[in-house]
Amino acid sequence: QTHGIQLEWYYVHPTCTPTRSSFMTGRYAVNSGLPFAVLPGSAAGIPLNIPVLPEILRVTGNYSTHMVGKWHLGYSQWEQLPVGRGFESFVGNLDLSVDSWSKQMHVSPSDPGCIDWMRAYENGSYSHYAEPRHATEAQSSEAIDIIRTYSEASSPLFLYVSFTAPHSPLTPHPRHESVCSHIPHKWRRDYCGMMAGVDEGIQNITGAIQQYLGEDTVMIITSDNGGATWEGGLNSPLRGGKFSPFEGGCRVPGVVVDFTDDKRYFGHGGRSYRGIIHVSDWLPTLLSVTGIPQSQFPEGLDGMDISGALRKEMPHPRENVLIELTSPGDKMHSSMWGVGYRHGRYKLVEGIFEDTFYCHESISGHRNCTDRTVASFAGEWLFRLAEWLYGPAEFDTMKGSILLAFIHKAHMKSQEPGMLYLFDLEEDPTESRNIATIYPDIVQRLRQEVAILQKAKPEQGKYWMILPLIEQRARYVSGNCSMNPRISEKDCVFKHPFRSPGENIQYVNAMREYTNYYFKQYLGIAFKYFTRLGFIGVCVMLSTQ
Repeated sequence: QTHGIQLEWYYVHPTCTPTRSSFMTGRYAVNSGLPFAVLPGSAAGIPLNIPVLPEILRVTGNYSTHMVGKWHLGYSQWEQLPVGRGFESFVGNLDLSVDSWSKQMHVSPSDPGCIDWMRAYENGSYSHYAEPRHATEAQSSEAIDIIRTYSEASSPLFLYVSFTAPHSPLTPHPRHESVCSHIPHKWRRDYCGMMAGVDEGIQNITGAIQQYLGEDTVMIITSDNGGATWEGGLNSPLRGGKFSPFEGGCRVPGVVVDFTDDKRYFGHGGRSYRGIIHVSDWLPTLLSVTGIPQSQFPEGLDGMDISGALRKEMPHPRENVLIELTSPGDKMHSSMWGVGYRHGRYKLVEGIFEDTFYCHESISGHRNCTDRTVASFAGEWLFRLAEWLYGPAEFDTMKGSILLAFIHKAHMKSQEPGMLYLFDLEEDPTESRNIATIYPDIVQRLRQEVAILQKAKPEQGKYWMILPLIEQRARYVSGNCSMNPRISEKDCVFKHPFRSPGENIQYVNAMREYTNYYFKQYLGIAFKYFTRLGFIGVCVMLSTQ
């Protein structure tokens, strides 16, 4: 707090892939064709003709570039990997989530899927191995190794550390879990443990920066979306969460630290910055502070250089920000669409969304949210039982599929054909008072501004069209699991780029594919799972009578 600048109005996109894409390209996610989190087996990713931050830094600034952690910006072919997009080295996972201990991404409790962990270099060499350390601990250690190695290098360093935590499955390290034992709700307690690990990792990385890199260094800390309230996240007092363009889904903590003695890049810390900032602003800002002239910035940027404003040398450059812009057909639920757009003090939210609720800290064992539906109560009850029976990692993918296919879908159905909101964020930062009918002229003006952005929107990637599950399994590769006792020999298979240049692959709709998987191919197993869950639930209820 004494060294960093806290960003009060810092915006990202409502899910991970769009935010990561925006950070890498300096564009709104819609302008790189990535409206949602890319699903496993999809060919979607940042278009190869759009330059990304590490590529630019290497060409124009002679930087050494390295990445540790979660990528989630496409992996179907080698060119989409971090080492195909400007990073010299990469260690971490390619897809959306892993079990922090085994590095597996389970398809169901009976199917461990594959391990998602690799070390790769831009020369084409790579190794797949089952990293035995907790993911957060491993990522921190790998980052510190890079900092230590490059402390004596002649070229400057750009290091991108992308922790998998606190993304589900919630499997914190025991020493971090113990810090959170006072929290009554299981998901909140585990989420706290995951974040305690991230806090420790950032502290250790900061110490390494000060010890090895010296004072000519800046650090940016950012989240990729608001907390997922079904996975222990909490955004109170803000409305909504992950998947939602309400403030709880897109206004996140952000901190910048200028380690220089004279604070020449961002200015002195120990204060707050109240200008509007979007994650796309980091690309032009970092290019600016590294001395790259604006004439060498890529074309098509939505981001703005905020370094001067952070130093208090000029006014806030940004007056508006696009948070969400999707049309029917852009997302897996074909009827789903959404707009989230802020200009000045006013914010327009329009469409059909997964999460429109408020959640607050729980004082009991149940979620404390304004969603009081039977589906919400029953869903939490079943999910908690399933995680207790099979483990949070083993049940994680099935849990997400049920959320999207049933609980979120039921809530979205109730909003058709779409909801309209207007908020005055200066007077109402928690978005509790819809003033759309009071100020139709402001609604109209903001809609006109959005229409200009809509007109320029490129084709969106079909992130939900995936390689069939049976084909995904056939394209897993072997690796080394000898160091991790959690992995059996038969399960020692790894995620890897699966598409050859020019290969013609028949992709399928992920929703139908997972529905077929859970309710047709594995109907007997699913029946057994939920029969056991129901039996245990009845016994629990009887025992409390």
